[in-house]
Amino acid sequence: MENSLSRAFRNASVFCLLLFIVPMIGCGDPGPPTGDLSGTVYFNDEIVGDCRVMVYSQNTKRWLGAKVDLEGKFKITEVPTGEYQVAVGQRTTNAATEEPFDERIPKPFRDVETSGFVVAVEEGENTISLKMSK
Repeated sequence: MENSLSRAFRNASVFCLLLFIVPMIGCGDPGPPTGDLSGTVYFNDEIVGDCRVMVYSQNTKRWLGAKVDLEGKFKITEVPTGEYQVAVGQRTTNAATEEPFDERIPKPFRDVETSGFVVAVEEGENTISLKMSK
């Protein structure tokens, strides 16, 4: 009888513990809100592909980036909301030939401090056009 009571008490204790713990699973800090940043890169109104877009947050000191496809499109996912400086960079060499690329992207646009591009990322989808010219 005593064994049955201790087993019943133990089962009731486990049940009560689970009753309080299970609802708390997944209640951790979800982190900051994020958005996706996508867009197209242009130079003198022509699409620029096969380069990179980099974004930098002065607040978090964090860099994020994405490769730009041949159609000039890029997408950076799960970007914490906030303001970012943007730069467009190019690959320094052609991987197939190891020859240096021409400087398709003028130097000022390759640096977040001098590009003049700033974007405010909000929750959800954010789409921009990066239009560069000489």
